[in-house]
Amino acid sequence: MAAFVVSEKTQKILKNFAGISNSIKLVAGTSQRTIAKGKSVLALAELPEAWPQDTCIYDLNRFLGTLSIYKSPTVTFDTEHMVIREGQSRVGYRYSDPSTIQPTPSKKLSTDNPSAKFTLSEVMLEQLSRACAQLSLDAVSIAVDGHKVTVGAADAKNPASHTYSIDVPDTDIVLPTSTSDYTRELTFSTEHLAMLLTGAYEVTMAGTGETGKGWNYGCFAHKTEPVFYYIVAQAVPGK
Repeated sequence: MAAFVVSEKTQKILKNFAGISNSIKLVAGTSQRTIAKGKSVLALAELPEAWPQDTCIYDLNRFLGTLSIYKSPTVTFDTEHMVIREGQSRVGYRYSDPSTIQPTPSKKLSTDNPSAKFTLSEVMLEQLSRACAQLSLDAVSIAVDGHKVTVGAADAKNPASHTYSIDVPDTDIVLPTSTSDYTRELTFSTEHLAMLLTGAYEVTMAGTGETGKGWNYGCFAHKTEPVFYYIVAQAVPGK
């Protein structure tokens, strides 16, 4: 097998994945996925180059740190380990036992027939993150009321806490239309929103629909990177 070069973009995506789950099974091909402990966040990505073969890595941060030893490393895949090398120097990096890696479900989560879709800009996301950090807010809510979308944050366990909110500009709202009477609110853990790559996102939600059951997650699709996150909503006492 020819030597493989792990591009900067692939390393960037894998570094983000390591913040979701530090153990991963990379599969042969460009499509990769990982899932957080508790199955609260599922992340999918398309790498710019196809990963050569199925590879179990127990400590993804350590693997990426090992790559950083070199300026332009290449990777080859032997029977029991990868060989990371540059010039006359090399590292034998052993594969992990598959039993030590949390399995990632292969099923595709639905984003068909969304009831709400809008852009969460990079500026809004950064401001939201800073507000949550400064005010110790552990819950982020997305509330849709007609054509209005509001992103807010609060302390889920303290009704008397500080709060934060920002309205999404009308120009960034795709659905619902101005004539819609659709309402929905989903609440997410601040910790889970912090797993997103920096940037702007297209956020998709669904309502309860005729069956009374909607998605219990939000889909966050990065606007410029080939990365998607499905984040499970939290149950909010009293709602």
